[in-house]
Amino acid sequence: NDVDKMSLVSVYGLENELYAFINPNERNTDGVNATLQVNGAYVDENKPSALTNEDTLVRYLFLIDLSGSMSGVTQQVGQVIRNILETDTCNAVVTVATFGEKFQVVMENGVDVTTILQTVNNLKYKENWTNPYDGLLQAYDYLETQPRKQGEQVNLVLITDGTPAIRANENETIHDKMSELSDRIKEVSSVVLHTVGVGNWDSEAYDIVSKGTGKDVSTVDISAKKCGQTIAEFVNQFQVVTYN
Repeated sequence: NDVDKMSLVSVYGLENELYAFINPNERNTDGVNATLQVNGAYVDENKPSALTNEDTLVRYLFLIDLSGSMSGVTQQVGQVIRNILETDTCNAVVTVATFGEKFQVVMENGVDVTTILQTVNNLKYKENWTNPYDGLLQAYDYLETQPRKQGEQVNLVLITDGTPAIRANENETIHDKMSELSDRIKEVSSVVLHTVGVGNWDSEAYDIVSKGTGKDVSTVDISAKKCGQTIAEFVNQFQVVTYN
């Protein structure tokens, strides 16, 4: 059975249904059923269906680091997002958010690629202090306040140069934040976290943010265009199986 070769990337319950999102890793799922068991007991069995065949809302939240050190890679940020949206085959809805001194949502429910890219290109990268741990925690908080449609699939894409800029008075609490974020990433199974590094990752930060079930890519290793394509191609492969 090929099910054990697939990746379970996201799962959540809403009202009377449980939604599980699977990445088949390019394997053929024809004739494959996915069985749900609770405490070892059979509950239900259904066939996975491609997101592109379903009336499923796919959402991206792009979380962008506004640190001054990002000012030299703004073109890459735009290229990553452009190529995610141009490769996407799910007609995704987009939210754009930023973090620096604070977390801020600058666009919600965007669908027009030109308008989304204009919003991204208008961002100002001049924050002195940027803490990706706080930024991600607040992004999760934001997503948890948003009403979810049945079967909606959510992707959180962190775009950063990978080096936190922490205030001196935050140093004592930073490990608590790192631990809290690590737990949140593992606990919030309804969100697929992807990371895009547009610089050399701080190893400690990467160890935490890469715990997500999405793709971790870096423009140090491949082009910004390929980074975007890799994430969208991964999401395009998702299949959903629903249980009552």
